[in-house]
Amino acid sequence: MSAMIRVFKVKSTLSLSLLRKCVLSVVGVPGIMAFLKISIRDGHGNYYTLGSYFYNSSSGGENKIVESVLLLYNSFLSYYSFNPVLSQIIIYYETTKKPKKRKL
Repeated sequence: MSAMIRVFKVKSTLSLSLLRKCVLSVVGVPGIMAFLKISIRDGHGNYYTLGSYFYNSSSGGENKIVESVLLLYNSFLSYYSFNPVLSQIIIYYETTKKPKKRKL
């Protein structure tokens, strides 16, 4: 397995469609197995880890990852009672195959 980091620069709040695009750009390769650690960075430079997941493309778990991360993010928003504008979505991953580069 090789370790890689993908950083997505954004200037908006996190949404299901944005997160799905980011996750699928990393794990959208048939036969891939990956460990993902998903974090966000707000406009003030603060980092927040939303969760860590193991993904196997043969089980089709990308929607479960997106749903789980969105639930964690909603909990984060209710706990901190603010909705930060994001500057980055960071996905650290170790994978068995190199993903194809896709434009968002």
